[in-house]
Amino acid sequence: HHEVLARLVDTDGSIIPAAAFVPSAERQGLVGEIDRVVLSASLDRIAAAAAQGHRLRLTINLSGLAFDDETMLEYICARLASSGVDPALVIFEITETAAVENLEKATYFIETLRAIGCRFALDDFGSGFSSFAYLRSFPIDYIKIDGAFVKNLKEDLVNQLVVKSINDIAHFLQLPTVAECVEDVGTLILLREMGVDYAQGYLLGRPESEPIDRIDPARLSFTDGVMPQACPAGQGLHSPHVGPQCQRAGPPRQTGFPSARICHYGGQGRGATFCR
Repeated sequence: HHEVLARLVDTDGSIIPAAAFVPSAERQGLVGEIDRVVLSASLDRIAAAAAQGHRLRLTINLSGLAFDDETMLEYICARLASSGVDPALVIFEITETAAVENLEKATYFIETLRAIGCRFALDDFGSGFSSFAYLRSFPIDYIKIDGAFVKNLKEDLVNQLVVKSINDIAHFLQLPTVAECVEDVGTLILLREMGVDYAQGYLLGRPESEPIDRIDPARLSFTDGVMPQACPAGQGLHSPHVGPQCQRAGPPRQTGFPSARICHYGGQGRGATFCR
């Protein structure tokens, strides 16, 4: 289960991140074309994996202006149909801000694609001013907790309260949670103790040009010396969705992870996922 990232290659061969060109594309009215290119390439990759007997599930970011593009929904539906890809292998990520600003359009957009099998994740949750007030209005499947609250989680008690509150409310609404920007084992353990369902961050994997088959267990230095086994490609991820079980690690006694399952979820420069 991987998140798709958009990058440009400069004339000198250097990689330009999305944050450097998407704002300009939005101002120039070109961001819809980027959405289409990324979607098309993603569906081609899923179809190619399926032809080799693999179920590759991708999370695709949609720009904040997608809901205002009158042709975007039609394009997505048509492209899904022509690709032959199982819509259940496609998860769209939308930002909380974009959804709130276009609530009626966003709701119709999401409900239409969910009806054919796609899933939606609300990205950077907690960064908006009205997060909880609108949460019940979104027909979504996953909550991604804003990495700004996760980066200094061990040292910041306020961030701990925010993350726990988001997680508790999401679970009350029966929505699984993903914590972004997990960069050390201590943070991973704390999130597990809070009951957060999945994590994404450099600790578990950095962005790669190809889907990662397995996570190096050496990344995870558990305090009792138990190294969890990584999930082979196509296993687990629980994804955050239904999928085969990952290999289970031995029970790390001091980490709070009872028989942890480690699964890849690449993206946004923030890495992989773990499952409870």
